[in-house]
Amino acid sequence: MPKSRNRKIKKKNNKKSNPKPYEVVKSEYVQMRNPLPEDIPFDLRIEVLTKMGNDATVTFESEYKKLLTYFEEYDPLYLCSFCSYYFTMQPEGLDEEAINGCIDFPPFFLEILQCLSLKQQRCLSLKPLNHDIDNFKSTVSNFCRSQSSTNLSLVKGAKNEDEIGAILLRAEMMGRTIAIRNWAYVSQMENVAYELAGLIEGKFFETLAFRAKDFLDILFALAGLTEKKVNDHRAKTVLIVKAKGYNEIIDKYEECFPTVEKINKAEREEFWIKCGKSAKRLKCLLLAHSDCFLYKAFTHNVSEIFDYLSGKIAHNEISKILDKVSYKFGDLADINKDFIFLDNPIHSKPFIKIENHKYFSAIGHMFSHLGMDLVERFISTDNKLKTEYISKKREVS
Repeated sequence: MPKSRNRKIKKKNNKKSNPKPYEVVKSEYVQMRNPLPEDIPFDLRIEVLTKMGNDATVTFESEYKKLLTYFEEYDPLYLCSFCSYYFTMQPEGLDEEAINGCIDFPPFFLEILQCLSLKQQRCLSLKPLNHDIDNFKSTVSNFCRSQSSTNLSLVKGAKNEDEIGAILLRAEMMGRTIAIRNWAYVSQMENVAYELAGLIEGKFFETLAFRAKDFLDILFALAGLTEKKVNDHRAKTVLIVKAKGYNEIIDKYEECFPTVEKINKAEREEFWIKCGKSAKRLKCLLLAHSDCFLYKAFTHNVSEIFDYLSGKIAHNEISKILDKVSYKFGDLADINKDFIFLDNPIHSKPFIKIENHKYFSAIGHMFSHLGMDLVERFISTDNKLKTEYISKKREVS
């Protein structure tokens, strides 16, 4: 049958539909093929894998040097906050990994960034990333991802196929488990931490002069407080985007961020002309400038925490507890970059003290994971307390 010239052929839509929050995402099975031929000679296999590992080491070293230059040029709090806000935040109920098959910028990268930001004193710069955003993101990603591949060079010492298999298995296990966090739901993680802390509540206070429950209350509350402040920041930017006319746009920006210096009518007109009288360009400039305030969403002062906890814990108690789990800029100047992936020091001190009674952390998503570990780190500082804790923990296991 001849085809009509006017007949419209419907094209198949191969794009995945956007899932709704908490909707089960159906995934297809994918076959992972061996990149090397099965009949490849032993010596050649060693050579190929060793080269892959050596190439990854070169990338790891070069990206590390490049990454440190960003901390010298930009405010580290700005960099950490920017990455957390733009690269890791997801709407509630959506699983990026289930939808796309991978996570573009794993939250684990934030842990590495916060650690490296403590190698030097804080750079007090207001310079925005702007055109360097993609370069910075790829530098962080290349640095973190190449680290796992450096282990491939370990096959150089293998004497047979079995030893190669063991080395590759070990390398793969390390690579796939290096960023596992929260082995249960958040509420379950928190409940377990409270239960274990309650086993030696009295002795803990007698030994360490603060309550484990108070510490957990503060830690878990700060995850919620950070989320609230991030959402507040986003709501402000939405108001700016919805504004119409350059006067309304600037009015809304000055209202949302009252610490900025207000400009008069003549200065507004000059600014408007420099933006090419484009509302879109004006909004983009103001939104980029608002990123300078992002770090405030991840920074909490003691009074703010006191109010958020409804005054349950005294100001001085909050400061005393947070000081115990905080670093200052420059504290990790001598840290070995090769160790931070398996033994990141910020897991024991997840905060940066930036001023008296002010604390920053870009890893609030980890607090439910760290709660129990941090309590046990405190316990391990006293042998008698540790012995009693292990005994009581054994009884309830």
